[in-house]
Amino acid sequence: MPAFHPEPVAETAAAQELRTLKRLLYAGAAATAIVAVQEWTSGLIAPWNRWLEPTAALVFALCGYGLGRWTRHTRALRVAAVLTFSAFLAGNMLVQLFLLPPPVDHFEFLTTVYWLPLCYGAAFLFLPSTQALVASLLVFGLLSVPLWATLGIKGYLHWGPGFPELAAQIGIAQFVYIALWAAVATLRARYYRTAEHARLMESLALADPLTGLPNRRALMARLDAELHAARRHGHALSAALIDIDHFKRINDQFGHADGDQVLQAIGPLLQGELRASDHLGRWGGEEFLLVCSHASQAACAELAERLRAAVEAFDFPHGARVTISVGVATLQAGEDMQGLVGRADKALYAAKEQGRNRVVLHAAQVQQRAPDPVSA
Repeated sequence: MPAFHPEPVAETAAAQELRTLKRLLYAGAAATAIVAVQEWTSGLIAPWNRWLEPTAALVFALCGYGLGRWTRHTRALRVAAVLTFSAFLAGNMLVQLFLLPPPVDHFEFLTTVYWLPLCYGAAFLFLPSTQALVASLLVFGLLSVPLWATLGIKGYLHWGPGFPELAAQIGIAQFVYIALWAAVATLRARYYRTAEHARLMESLALADPLTGLPNRRALMARLDAELHAARRHGHALSAALIDIDHFKRINDQFGHADGDQVLQAIGPLLQGELRASDHLGRWGGEEFLLVCSHASQAACAELAERLRAAVEAFDFPHGARVTISVGVATLQAGEDMQGLVGRADKALYAAKEQGRNRVVLHAAQVQQRAPDPVSA
């Protein structure tokens, strides 16, 4: 039985997150490329960055592309993006500190340090909070431990005057950045949990738990929207009330479990005959409401007759024949929702009075008869 899913007002939290991460990766690729071009044209680019920066930009772009295309590898792509950014920044700083002769070039060093908070932010955005915290502390430890060890062994002036004070300020700032990103990640996780819970509650509130079809509340909202659209654009709108004939007899003779199976089977059976613009749901009890947008009374009656024939020909699990009666009405000028459904209900009552297992139109009382029915 296909489950009913209400039309989303907005993307799910997971889809929003994926779209945001994709954009961030593209932005990261563009920013890295711009920095590379700027440093190259100014003659300030370090020799190792001549190939590191273009490579990082390419990896970010590929990861962004992959998030939208390679859904089975989303987790791996997230990790790859974080590792690339972290390795790029940490590698740059370690090269400057330990592979180049002192004193350290403050311009090169600071332009790399500026990006470290984004490294932590990327970890918390792309990875679960615990993993992100571990990754951030590892990056910070990878940089700070050898830095302070060297300062302790070789002296505070190893990298030039003023560098120890600068390093201390940078170290304190990193702890603040990591704590801030951890707090943001916690708030973000709470937001997504709340959003998903709200979406689940909305789905439960609009779906009939037995059949999985839209419930009365969802149908009223859909019918109201279609009614306003019909008035605005002047197209036809019809509604059909469908009732399972002698449903109480089914429950009494075969049991309520078999009665529930009939309701569950009829939903997808009817849906298989509908157009994309038609909407079917459980109106209440053994009644279903069909909303036919852009359908005249004759077109809706023709569809209702197909539904009646499909139910009559279907083999239900309890083995007995099941039939339906249908009342059809088309929206009239100045009519509201209650008026339209009320006239469909009157047509349904007429169908029952005329022997059931048939379709009756309200306005002209035109009948779509099956062969003389045997009461179900």
